[in-house]
Amino acid sequence: MSTGWDKGVAILARLEPKYINEPERILDIGVAKALGIQLRSGYNILNFYMLREEMLRMEGKERMNILKQLENI
Repeated sequence: MSTGWDKGVAILARLEPKYINEPERILDIGVAKALGIQLRSGYNILNFYMLREEMLRMEGKERMNILKQLENI
């Protein structure tokens, strides 16, 4: 969902200069950008928890791959 949302935000960002004198539209675009950030953040949180649980159930060096993914998040 986040990826699709980002595509829409990119379209809105290109339209933004056309609405520079319409504060309501600029606010709408800002809200869309903020929602995109929240969607991506929510995904990252859930992915982190899932990977952490997976790592706790693993043994050996495989855990290091998961740890690297957690660090990247």
